This record gives sequence, C-alpha cells and structure tokens, in this order.
Amino acid sequence: MFIDFGGNKYEYQRELTSWLKKSLSEWGIKVEISQRFFKNSEQLISEKAKNDINNLLNADYFVFLGDEVEVNPGTAALLGLSKSLNKRNIMYESSELEIMGENGHKMKKNLMIDFSVDVITKSKQDTLDYLIRELEVQR
Repeated sequence: MFIDFGGNKYEYQRELTSWLKKSLSEWGIKVEISQRFFKNSEQLISEKAKNDINNLLNADYFVFLGDEVEVNPGTAALLGLSKSLNKRNIMYESSELEIMGENGHKMKKNLMIDFSVDVITKSKQDTLDYLIRELEVQR
C-alpha cells in the first residue's frame, strides 16, 4: 500500500499519514509513504519523486488526499499512473465541496480525478476501516 497525502508537504498531511501508517501497520499491513517534500534529507526532490513512483509501482493500493480544492499535481500524476496499472485508488476527502460541471453534473474533483477513484472515504477512521475490510476479504 502506498499513501500520498500531498507529498506530505504540510503538517496536517504528515499527521494524517503518520496516523494511518501506524494504524495499518498494527494490522500487519506493509505501508510506504510519499516523501517528496520531507525536509529531513539531502536527497533531491527529483530522487524523492522517483522513490514515490517506485513505491506506487510496488503497491496494490494507492491512498491519497483530496481535501484541497485541487489535488496536488504530483499526487494527480501518481493517480494517473496508478489507474493505468489497474491499482485500487482510494481518495480520502472529508470536505463537502462539490464542483458543478456542464448540464448540472456534480463532481468532487475534476472528471479525471473522479473517474480514476474506486472509493471515496470521508474520515481517517473511515479510510482505515475500509482498507482493513478490503484486505480481510482478500486473505
């Protein structure tokens, strides 16, 4: 499983990521996290981005954050790659924001994001519960 909450650029993203990784690890689930914006490394951001891509390639699930008006561009690129590889894409999106498109079409994000997502969860606990149920079914 690979978690990318905006590349962990902001503190709230790092806190959510840390909580979810710890909670999933307690269930014995292997989790890799995005480190594009971690400042505790001398590694270039391009190298960190390559690590994110490799972590995604080795994962069956891609969990990402959709709480901002627009999904982080790096996250959106990873989502496109994930969708092309038929991985399960879970968007944690706690806001009630809806975008109105042509002919009254309602969507959570732009259509590319909406049509690439398999499941939208509304809270960190909802995300954890969904993933545990999903992985239990596969065992």
